[in-house]
Amino acid sequence: MAETSREAAAERKCKKFISHPVLQEPQRLGVKMPLTAPKVDIKSLGIVQTMVGFVILMFGVAIKDYNLKTVNSGIMYWGSLCFIICGSLSVSVMEHRLPNLVKASLVMNVISAVAAFGAFIVFCIDLVPLSGNQPACQDIDKCFLVVIVYLMRGLLRVFIVFSVLEICMAIWTFILIWKSRDSIETIS
Repeated sequence: MAETSREAAAERKCKKFISHPVLQEPQRLGVKMPLTAPKVDIKSLGIVQTMVGFVILMFGVAIKDYNLKTVNSGIMYWGSLCFIICGSLSVSVMEHRLPNLVKASLVMNVISAVAAFGAFIVFCIDLVPLSGNQPACQDIDKCFLVVIVYLMRGLLRVFIVFSVLEICMAIWTFILIWKSRDSIETIS
């Protein structure tokens, strides 16, 4: 009999817990709630965009003497400048929710995605001539050239990865800013 009363008390407690209003689904179908601004995500993406822009800029300065389409087109400079500006705007949007700043950040994210796609194409074009088989090292001069070709292949592959990363970050940042542009924090 003592066990039965304990079981009944435990069952009442469990039913009371399950029927708590916090655990129940809201019945507001069709009511659209404003999205909260995801400060951390946009700020973090902006910081990473800025860092990727600086890394590509520094590599561009390092390989400025090589005769590559990447260097001749200037994508290492104006592309990285787009990434740096875009990242800076994304960070500042979360600090100062001004409508013009939000619009500028959205536009720069689109420009940054287009620039990253252009950089991806140029890096792939530069990688194609370097992808052939290299002659065996017979003397020091040929070995030096083979090492340079291998290093440039690796560097261009890293640039391709950075370009894909930048495309994804620009699109994701654009989506997050677009979704949070009408949030309560934007208006205040």
